Amino acid sequence: MRVEHKEKILNNAVIDPAHVVEVVCAHCEFDVAETDLSLATCPSCGADLTLKKSVGIQVTPLPPIFGSTM
Repeated sequence: MRVEHKEKILNNAVIDPAHVVEVVCAHCEFDVAETDLSLATCPSCGADLTLKKSVGIQVTPLPPIFGSTM
């Protein structure tokens, strides 16, 4: 399962960066669908369903601080 979240901006400041959350089977890296999360075994490899979750965060530039740049 892959869920992409867009950045949230409030008052010209990014308060929640864009990020991607992926959930896969820890044994075979199968992309587990949201409907399969309640299963006891992986639909692909048949092993006990142990989930591995990874989060990728998009880095954005910082706004100027006190009118100067770093």
